[in-house]
Amino acid sequence: MRLKILLAISLLFLGLSIVFAQTAPKITTSETPAWLYKSTVQPKKVNLDDINDGYYIDLYENQTHLGLQTAYYKTIRVITEGSGTENAGQIYVVYDPSIQKLQFHELKIIRDGQELDRLDLNKFKLLATERNLSNFIYDGTYSAHYVVDDLRKGDKLVFSYSLIGFNPVFEGKFSGNYYLNGGEPYGKVLLNYIVPSGRILNIKRHGSTPVEKRMEKDGLTYLFWDYTPEFNSEYEDYLPSWYSTEDWIQVSEFSTWLEVNKWARRINPVVYLKPESDLAKFVDKLWDKAEGNKELFIGYCLDFVQDEVRYTGFEMGENSHRPHHPEKIFTQRFGDCKDKSYLLSTMLNHQAIPNSLVLANTYTDPFLGKFQANPLAFNHMVIAVQMDGKFKFLEPTISYQGNTVKKRFFPKYGKVLPIQGEGSLVAVEEASVSEIIIEDFITVLDNKKAQLKVITTYFGAEADVIRASFKQTAKNQLQKNYEEFYNKIYKSVERIDDIRFEDNREDNIFKVYEFYTLKDFMFTDELNQKFIPAYSSEIINRIPEINNNRLSPIQLNYPLRIDHIIKITNKDNRPIGSFTENHVFQGESYSMTHNAISYGDTLMVNNILEYYQDHVPVNEVQKFIKDRQAAVDLFMNGYSVNNDGYLTIVNIFALFSYNGFALLFQFLLIAACIWYIVNVYNKRKPTSIVKIQEEESYNGLGGWLILVLIGMFFNIILYLVLCFSPTGLASKILWDQMSIHSGLKFGIGFLFRFISLSLAAIILVFCVYTTILMLKRRDLFPQTFIFIRIAMAVQLLMSISGSFILGYRSENIIVEIGTLVVYLIGSAIWISYMLYSNRVKGTFTVPYKKEQYIIIDERKLTE
Repeated sequence: MRLKILLAISLLFLGLSIVFAQTAPKITTSETPAWLYKSTVQPKKVNLDDINDGYYIDLYENQTHLGLQTAYYKTIRVITEGSGTENAGQIYVVYDPSIQKLQFHELKIIRDGQELDRLDLNKFKLLATERNLSNFIYDGTYSAHYVVDDLRKGDKLVFSYSLIGFNPVFEGKFSGNYYLNGGEPYGKVLLNYIVPSGRILNIKRHGSTPVEKRMEKDGLTYLFWDYTPEFNSEYEDYLPSWYSTEDWIQVSEFSTWLEVNKWARRINPVVYLKPESDLAKFVDKLWDKAEGNKELFIGYCLDFVQDEVRYTGFEMGENSHRPHHPEKIFTQRFGDCKDKSYLLSTMLNHQAIPNSLVLANTYTDPFLGKFQANPLAFNHMVIAVQMDGKFKFLEPTISYQGNTVKKRFFPKYGKVLPIQGEGSLVAVEEASVSEIIIEDFITVLDNKKAQLKVITTYFGAEADVIRASFKQTAKNQLQKNYEEFYNKIYKSVERIDDIRFEDNREDNIFKVYEFYTLKDFMFTDELNQKFIPAYSSEIINRIPEINNNRLSPIQLNYPLRIDHIIKITNKDNRPIGSFTENHVFQGESYSMTHNAISYGDTLMVNNILEYYQDHVPVNEVQKFIKDRQAAVDLFMNGYSVNNDGYLTIVNIFALFSYNGFALLFQFLLIAACIWYIVNVYNKRKPTSIVKIQEEESYNGLGGWLILVLIGMFFNIILYLVLCFSPTGLASKILWDQMSIHSGLKFGIGFLFRFISLSLAAIILVFCVYTTILMLKRRDLFPQTFIFIRIAMAVQLLMSISGSFILGYRSENIIVEIGTLVVYLIGSAIWISYMLYSNRVKGTFTVPYKKEQYIIIDERKLTE
């Protein structure tokens, strides 16, 4: 892959060198223009403690004459330290020789009041800069490079030049952006725009930029800033791209977005393909392949442009904004964003599918609407296609996207300008959440080893990114990268099987499977206590690390959710002990969650990161910093092991913690059952389920009923423990397990848990009541006993099913099912005994009232 890229770049430079060898750029000299505004403001004294590179800028001047299409620049650098001779002693002027001419006016050193002329064109080196070549963009710019000799501490380096010529793609209208202060102090700034009569230059000020001054002279309007700007020394990482604390302005002869819209239409005309052209034939084949299905056809066209037309742009001169012809793009199979979008639009137009090219800005969301209307407000082009009566935005520059066209991920570009629209900014749909689910299965072995199986599932934009990575990276390199990642977490990692992946491109789900042996993966802390690491490095890497004194918003990788599940199975399947913890750190823009729960021989840790918007607002920054620190400490947690290498965790507080809602509900349900028994059920006559005798045949409990009585006392104790023990159905541990699930799984699990809890409380009350009925030989006992046995079977089934669905007891499912089968067989035997035993029918004959009632056979009434 690297060899192919290097070969392509070499051929690119070879071809370009041949082209530009015919029109080598030149530098000339000229006198300083006479139309310049003469400044009267003296530079302010700069605090030398604010200087970083051994020099400062005493003057930064830029005067632009719109009528002459000339931009004049002058800079004065003051050398304050010896290091400044190196940093300030090199002059770079970048320009596009296809549309601009470079003229130098002066280059001199002021030393001890004397001016030393250093302007020598022979010492300039013209170098092809290609600042965006790493992004596969060739813009044709050159750099006039000059190394100043004999530069000393205390010198002032003065140089000025003009760039003559504006980009004709803007059809004679001027636009520009200018920053008035930055990370280094300036002595003064002079910014001037000279506007001929009859032309209007719109100005938009940002930050604390002062109002411009105005002067009329010789039919020209001078709009200028001549002042000493405030030094802005604050620079912070993870700033949103749209956020700026600097003073800057926008100027443009475009007054409205409608004017920009009309200009964009003119430089992106609709192309109608000739039927015999190669591109038209190719599009017709895709249409036939789709069998007239427009959505499929759009998908085929988009896949082709995304995957088969590589991203490489030639943005020289007018092609900085004007796309190349679609036929050319199709033939050469490469282009930049506007080329790829223009090609896709042309392909769709060929089959009369409504669409529009769209101008976008990948940095300014959500403040594009506050900008001055001008073409430079955009740095990107995409496309919108009409589907089901509305426009769907598509991104032709993202390779290997998955999902149907309607569900394709589109970045959060905020507001955009459709070329075929009404000339107003349009908000794009909210970006769908990109999600990663990481499942680590760690099985502890002997000799401080463990086996690690990792299943990582990617959704949305994350699936697009990982799919492209697998497509563009050699398999051996991928495996090396993955191993290096885990070697940073564990001491020594050995891959025991090749990485495998499953790519469901239709639903945009990408799964990666990894298998490792962890050698000596246990760590030792400062107290010489061994522990097993449960680290969520992928999550931590996505949380910005910020200084505590932060005062500005923080950029977030929105939209994103990462769910990391770590399951550690103890050596020899030894039970771990009861343990649970739950921590949630949440703000308006983010959520960081840590859960840990033990069940049997397994500890499950679940760390979750989710972003709700693209930045942390200023009023939430300090909370975010504190939450990040607390969450990262938990995301880098470790769990202790004993000297024999067994994971042993006991949380004393968790052992005696209850879920308040579950406990209160049980008490209320028990009270309701007691009320029902006393006021309703106990006064009833038995149903015909069990045919009791008219008179008692037995005057006491005996036979198999003794075993039934013992079983009833055992059931009372069992359900008392089940309902009220610290590890029972009302325990905090059990209900905290629910917090690590969401959606349908949470709903089903909660339902099963709730039913199981309810039945257990009801069964406990009726077990006590049934025992009393048995001792009093009440006629209600047989049917109540049958009800209890059925309820206990259902409760056990609910408990097993709920735990299995939530994945807590799946490794013991055979034992659980066996327990249920045995119980069902026992219940069938005892229920049959109640229904058909003469001892039962002759023992339980005592009614609710003292006076006897006789159950008369319906057949005797008929006689």
